[in-house]
Amino acid sequence: MTTPRPHWPRNPIPIEELEDDTRYVLRAELPGVDPARDISVVVAGGELILGVERVAQHRDRVHAEFGYGSFRRHAVMPRRARDDTVRARYDDGVLEVTADMVRSAPIGRTVPILTGRSLRSPRVPG
Repeated sequence: MTTPRPHWPRNPIPIEELEDDTRYVLRAELPGVDPARDISVVVAGGELILGVERVAQHRDRVHAEFGYGSFRRHAVMPRRARDDTVRARYDDGVLEVTADMVRSAPIGRTVPILTGRSLRSPRVPG
């Protein structure tokens, strides 16, 4: 009998990212883990770092395609995402990390047009 080899998926933490004018959302599929014990979310320099550790519960298995071990996934947040508003929630095997977006400033401004009268130097009383 051969020793079972773990199945290591190419992206052990599959994610999807969503973004609109007010919020950035990263969702990660992490079924079968205890979020309080096995998942970490770190924000550093505009980047989210997801960490998960999945420990095999059954040592006497013959075949395994589950990924066991420590996994990390990095995701660069949009420039407008506010690091100080990052929140995480885990429900039904999905980790959802959200951040508020900075309101975008209007692009450009109206430039007043000066006329001949407004180009003259102001009169100095004297």
